[in-house]
Amino acid sequence: EGRALVKESLDIALKHGLSYFVSRALAELAEELRHRDRYAEALDYDRQGLALARKTGLRRWELNHLGEMSWTLLMQGEWDEALDRTQELTEYSDPGSSHHQVLLEVAIARGDIAGAEEVLSRATVLEASPDLQNRGLHGLCAAEVLAAQGRHAEALEISERSFEAVRGLGLNTQYSKALLVQSMESAAQLGDLQRVGDLINLLESTPRGGVGPFLRGQVARFRARLHSARLE
Repeated sequence: EGRALVKESLDIALKHGLSYFVSRALAELAEELRHRDRYAEALDYDRQGLALARKTGLRRWELNHLGEMSWTLLMQGEWDEALDRTQELTEYSDPGSSHHQVLLEVAIARGDIAGAEEVLSRATVLEASPDLQNRGLHGLCAAEVLAAQGRHAEALEISERSFEAVRGLGLNTQYSKALLVQSMESAAQLGDLQRVGDLINLLESTPRGGVGPFLRGQVARFRARLHSARLE
């Protein structure tokens, strides 16, 4: 129903040439699709929004679409294109932008821990933010850096605390998903099989519509790791 209403608002905005509201509707549709792990479709909306924002000089929406596109591309495994998008945001100082997560996760994956620490330093101001998503981003970045440093107990503590802060936004939101996976990974690294099992049970007990394909895949992955660990 919510998606239908946004589509209707998009049609009205297009009909009347209201570029600002077209851009906003395209951003909302892309975000809703990201929550459902439909990344290719989300990218289509973001690309439309980016083209319109640039044509009409709507800098705010240009930056929004670039930041969200970079994260969506990361989730699709398109690291190089994701990084290309972040390069277009080098002058964008908002520490709450999704592209910071992209920079940090790619740096860690490529073994550049110092680079990840530098990205985290830019997100420190978000730790006490009243915005739950900003706090979620900071917690995620901090937990991922700690895990990369081998400090798994600290990573588990901060990822679980940060997840509790954002879980009310929905399990399929960007930071809820990432924080759940980081919590399971840290618990697994610590050999805390009970905690891994508890998090799996949380996801499996959630109605199917509340858990998308990404998290269902993570449940299967960590359940297999649990099974393997118990056989050893």
